[in-house]
Formats: sequence, structure tokens, C-alpha cells
Amino acid sequence: MLDAAGYKRGADGVRFKTTYVFRGVFDIGIIEVLAGYWDEIGVKVAITPYDSPTWQAIVTEHSYEMATGAMGADLSPAAVLGWYSWAAKGLTLETAGGGTPELEALHDAFFAATTVEEQQKFAKEYDMIIIRNQFNVMGPKAPAFQFANPWVIGWNGEQNITPWNNYSIFARLWIDQDLKREMGF
Repeated sequence: MLDAAGYKRGADGVRFKTTYVFRGVFDIGIIEVLAGYWDEIGVKVAITPYDSPTWQAIVTEHSYEMATGAMGADLSPAAVLGWYSWAAKGLTLETAGGGTPELEALHDAFFAATTVEEQQKFAKEYDMIIIRNQFNVMGPKAPAFQFANPWVIGWNGEQNITPWNNYSIFARLWIDQDLKREMGF
């Protein structure tokens, strides 16, 4: 497919080179594995790790060739629509990119819809544009584990309350000091 698209391998076997900006707070191992997959098809990927503030500036300005966000997530269609539409307005905090007036119009139509059927129609149109343009190459959702001590009260394993509001959980927690002492801590 890359040959047909005009990205033929050079004499050294390389089709093209790119730089991958990596948010250095995550395990670079999976990125190295993915770079190996790209290498197998003739794409040389240089991985450049950055601290969070530098990475955030790079992705907000969309001054990267390839980048990663945080991790995969189970999100509602409305949340996914927001990634790309906010990019058109320069408000994205992640690497979605690809914001266009067409996507922004579908985003607005989705939220103005008065029935689930209308929302499904707009979400499907939106999704097909994303698929055709391949703004992102999505990887698998990373496994995640959550642990808490029994004296942490008010938490039942929730990852977040809404897709963008995971920190508000902390406001609803408290420590049962008596239970903690009773357990020897």
C-alpha cells in the first residue's frame, strides 16, 4: 500500500524518516515496539522523549510529525468528537490534530441533534472522515490497575466521573483513621 501511495523504499530500504515526540512520563517500551513495527515496513522512527510541559506545548501547537497522548480509553462518541473538533478551534490538549471546518460542523450538528438517531448519523459521518484521513493511528488500550487501601473511603474503583473529570474523584475521598490504626498503620 505504501508503494502504491508513492512511498517506495530507497536503496537503504527506508521509505521515509519521522520523529516521534514522546511524553516521558510513560513507559517508552511500547513506543520502542511500535517503532520496530514501523521499521519493518520501511519507516524509520526517531523517538524523542520530552518532559510534560515541553510535550504539551509541542502537541498544543501541532508542531510534531508523530506524537502520543496518554493511553487508550473507553470514551463516548461525544468525547471522541470533541478531540478533533476542538483541534479546529486550537483548544486541543492532546495530539488529535485534524480539526477541519467539516468536522466542526458535524460536531455542532451532533450536539444540536434532538434524537439519538440524529446523533448516530452525525457521529457516523464524523467517524468516516477520521477513518479516511487517518489523523491518528490508534494503538491498543493499555491495561490499567487500580489499588486502594481499605481505609480509603468513598472510592469504589471509579476511574473517572466523566471522560475529562477524573480528578474530581479525589474531592470525594476520605481516610478512616480509626480503621487505619486498627489495621496497624
